[in-house]
Amino acid sequence: MLSILLSLVAIDALSPTAPWGGSARATAPIKPSPDRARQARGPLPAEGCFLSPGETRSPRCVYGVPDSNRRVVLFGDSHAMHFFPGLRPLLRERNWRLVVLTKAGCPPMLAVKRAASGEPTDCSIWRRRALRRIESRPPDMIIAGGSVNYRLVDSRGEALEEEDRQARLASSYREVLRRLGRTGARTVVMKDVPMAPFDVPECVAEFIDQPRECDFDLPAGHARNFDTRAARKTGAKLVDVTGTICAEQRCRSVVRHRLVYRGGSHLTAPFARILRDRLALALPRIR
Repeated sequence: MLSILLSLVAIDALSPTAPWGGSARATAPIKPSPDRARQARGPLPAEGCFLSPGETRSPRCVYGVPDSNRRVVLFGDSHAMHFFPGLRPLLRERNWRLVVLTKAGCPPMLAVKRAASGEPTDCSIWRRRALRRIESRPPDMIIAGGSVNYRLVDSRGEALEEEDRQARLASSYREVLRRLGRTGARTVVMKDVPMAPFDVPECVAEFIDQPRECDFDLPAGHARNFDTRAARKTGAKLVDVTGTICAEQRCRSVVRHRLVYRGGSHLTAPFARILRDRLALALPRIR
């Protein structure tokens, strides 16, 4: 029997299979404009609070009310980071001190990328340091988030079947959520958003006057992804914003004149800001 070597490979974007064609004049007041979507990531990358490949130690990265005794941590990869613009308005309203621990391609799950030699990579080093930082001064609440679009490969480099992939990632997510829960903090899982089957800004640029042409079907199995199962098994609070993007099994590319995606899976900062009310209702209060 082959021993399984778990290796995470980020799928940050799909090769677009464009269901559109032709051109259209840009007349709709969509924010951000499709040609600026890639840069609409919010403030964390520019402020050094979203680590790039090779970086292993998060800076102080405190937001909200610095001296508050209501302490919250945002922990995960870019799919945690992209919720920050919607979360930020709540910080002063709720008197929260938020510490941001986010890194590109590094989800909360303990299944990690490893070099061919088996040595830990920058991702596993960063995650270990982030967890120790959380445990050394436990917060009141930990908001975890990560992409569900990582694939696991065995020692031969062959991708695991979907059922096995989901089971292994669910187990790994449960492990880290239980570890976080042992700090005494309330744990929250931000459910990953649906992944588009094409590059949304490219499509909207072509159909700027008719962005509904760029809507897509809600991916099959989205509700049953491993992040949902891990949250339910550990008692973590699941926060799901899918309903703001998708209705009746169709996901929109533009909501309230905001471009939803800056690629195929990451939210734009302008759209994330309109999630403020939904997050306010869903996130637990700290007493």
